[in-house]
Amino acid sequence: MLARRGTWRHAVARNSTAVTTHRLDLAPNGTGRVLVSGPGAVLEFRARVDDARSWEHLVARIRFDGRPDVGVDVPLRMLGLASEPPYAHAIDSVLSGNDGQRELWSYYPMPFAESARIEIVNTSGVERGVEIELATWRGAYPQPWGYFTATWNRAITSPAGAFRGPRLTNCRGVLRSIVLEDWVDTTGRIPPNIDLTHLEGDLCVRINGLRGDDHTFDASETSIGKWGWYLTPSDLPFQKDGSFNTSVHVSFHIPGAVAVHRMMGSTLVFDPVQFVDGIDVVLEHGVQNLAQAEYGLFAVLYVQPGAARRTVGELDVGDVAAESGWNAQFGTAPVQPVTSTFFRDQFYGDAPLTDEVRHVVDWYRFRVASPTLANNRGLCLGFRLDRLRVGSGGLCQARVYVDGYFAGILHSFTTNPVEVWKEGGETEVELPRALTDGKSNFVVEVRPVAGTQPIRVGNVRVYAYERD
Repeated sequence: MLARRGTWRHAVARNSTAVTTHRLDLAPNGTGRVLVSGPGAVLEFRARVDDARSWEHLVARIRFDGRPDVGVDVPLRMLGLASEPPYAHAIDSVLSGNDGQRELWSYYPMPFAESARIEIVNTSGVERGVEIELATWRGAYPQPWGYFTATWNRAITSPAGAFRGPRLTNCRGVLRSIVLEDWVDTTGRIPPNIDLTHLEGDLCVRINGLRGDDHTFDASETSIGKWGWYLTPSDLPFQKDGSFNTSVHVSFHIPGAVAVHRMMGSTLVFDPVQFVDGIDVVLEHGVQNLAQAEYGLFAVLYVQPGAARRTVGELDVGDVAAESGWNAQFGTAPVQPVTSTFFRDQFYGDAPLTDEVRHVVDWYRFRVASPTLANNRGLCLGFRLDRLRVGSGGLCQARVYVDGYFAGILHSFTTNPVEVWKEGGETEVELPRALTDGKSNFVVEVRPVAGTQPIRVGNVRVYAYERD
């Protein structure tokens, strides 16, 4: 998957794949279509336009296997990270790029079982010409794979508000790339007039329907450019994090003002964000920044419809009736009510959560029982923790046992008294299948590790994986 420019040409000969070229003369507000029959995959996608100004008016819509719920509906230029005219800058990233003029390319594999329907939409009132070149794999693409999915959102930000990226539900997959564009100028078109140092904004990612943040970074410069294979030539991938404040930056003077366009991004090669039940991404428009700007957020994901796991049980720790139904037992574990937000709840619009929390000093035990448990392919426990910091902070750790056998470690850093719930919403412990496969009930025991801070548990969820 780390193919660079031209390497698919060798793959074409080696794998007996095909290269086809399709000329589309698009009428004003018209649509051109290319249909690829499967099974197979698009391994290389290239687009050439007759006029570089066309990038501003062309939209790519790609649907696989006739599905309306997965695919691509983005500006065509974003598949090759091409700036919107009049800005222009050549980019040759690891899996996509453009020549700064009339050609772009993408090496993201796009597999499908039956068909790929590629549409290029001309949103202007002028005829546009575009040439699409495809290198396609013929035959079933090696499993496992998800549908290539690209999302796009462009809007004016609001001070101290959230700018939304992809929000996908009832699906599983990985986030493979994220790219941020911004447009700022001193013309006054985005009131109040802003200075060109604006760009405060933190990336937040929630996965699997959890309320907290599983991935958070401070400032767009350090978040979008934090992971993987970076976008700009000045970055050194996998050697050191030299990505802070680097981007493709184009500016020019217009009468009485200055306009600036910036693009930054990362391809998540070895460190994708994985999710088994949906993903929700927002970019905070900084709490320290009261100015506005125009943002565009582009994301590449591989998605399979349908969640890969479901909740099969939920224990409300501290509720006597609920604990009785789970045969809960404990040593020293007093109950304390807690009301608090999750970290960055304010940007998702969620109200504070109130819960009864048990302060487990020595041990806590409960029985998981359901006739459907034996039919699942692995189980996971999710613990909602209150992490009220003691002193300078430290670790919450506990050993987890299944029917008396060691099954894993519950591990979490402590936080502060303001945002006491764990940022990720839960601390998850995957249970070894050797201890759960074929069982319709078993006993879970949690024992805090000596020398760490006692765990304070408000809730336990049991998840069952339904697909390998």
